[in-house]
Amino acid sequence: MNTTRFSQCARLAAAADANDQERIAACAAQLASDHDSEIVREVFRFMHLFRGFPAMVRALDAAKDCLQQAPENESLKTPEEVAVNHQNGLDFFEQLYGEDAAHVLPYLHELDPQLSAWVLDYAYGRVMCRELLPLEERERLAVLLLAAGECWSQWESHVRICLRLDVPISTLRADALDHGWPHNCSTLATTKLGTIDES
Repeated sequence: MNTTRFSQCARLAAAADANDQERIAACAAQLASDHDSEIVREVFRFMHLFRGFPAMVRALDAAKDCLQQAPENESLKTPEEVAVNHQNGLDFFEQLYGEDAAHVLPYLHELDPQLSAWVLDYAYGRVMCRELLPLEERERLAVLLLAAGECWSQWESHVRICLRLDVPISTLRADALDHGWPHNCSTLATTKLGTIDES
C-alpha cells in the first residue's frame, strides 16, 4: 500500500469535508503532481457517497486548476447494464461484509427497499467497487468520512471490513489523528476504536 498517497488522499478528503477551498486546492495540486489528477477526481467520486453531490462539486471547483480533462461519462444505458451493476454491487457488498451481509442487507431493505437497491446498484455496484484506489484505502477513507459525519453504526461496519482486510486498529487510530481531520472527530473515533475487538 502506498502510505504517502493514502495520506495525501486523506488530507484532501479532510479539506473537502471542511470546505476549506485553499486547502483543497493545495492538497489536490500536491496529489495530482505526485500521482495523477485522476486520483484527485476518484477521491471526490468516492466521497460523494458520504458527503453528497453538492459538496463534491464545490470541491472539484476548488481543485479545477490541477485537473486534466475528465474522462467520458460511464452512464448506464440499458436495463441489462443496471442488472449487472446490481449483481456486481451485491457480490461486492457480500465480499466486504462477509457473514454480516446476511444481517445488513435485510435491515437496509426493511428500512427502505428503494434505498437498499440504490446502495447495491450504485454505491457498491458503481462507486465502492472501482479499483483506481486500492480497496484498503477506500475503506480507510470510508472510516474517516463516517466518523466525521458521526455515522457510528456504519462506521463500525466499515471498521470491521478494514479488520477483515488486515488493516489494524493502530492504523485506523493513526488515520483519525493525522491528515487534518477535526479534533472532535479524531477524539471520538480513537475512543470508539478502543472498544472494538480486533479478533
